[in-house]
Amino acid sequence: MASWPAGRVGKWVVVGLWAVLLVPALMLAGRLGDVEQNDNSAWLPGNAESTKVVERAGAFLPADTLPAIVVYDRPGGVTPADLAEARADARAFQRLDRVAGVRSPVLPC
Repeated sequence: MASWPAGRVGKWVVVGLWAVLLVPALMLAGRLGDVEQNDNSAWLPGNAESTKVVERAGAFLPADTLPAIVVYDRPGGVTPADLAEARADARAFQRLDRVAGVRSPVLPC
């Protein structure tokens, strides 16, 4: 009996059992994002100032937008020509259909 778990068939049975256990567990793990709340209002008291700010900020930030950051990098530093190209790109990005909001100025580092 001790040789069965270490045998060829026993190893495949163990792999199969792990697969039977892990597949449903992984399928359920994907649903955790639907029920979790990670914003401050989830764990702060309802009368806290931070909770009130989170509730009011929702009116100013549409749920279907994301901020975008574009970084230009060149070994040795960014040249004035690179900055001019970055500014031109920023103006071009602003003209795209799905870009909304106000863009920040180009900031050289």
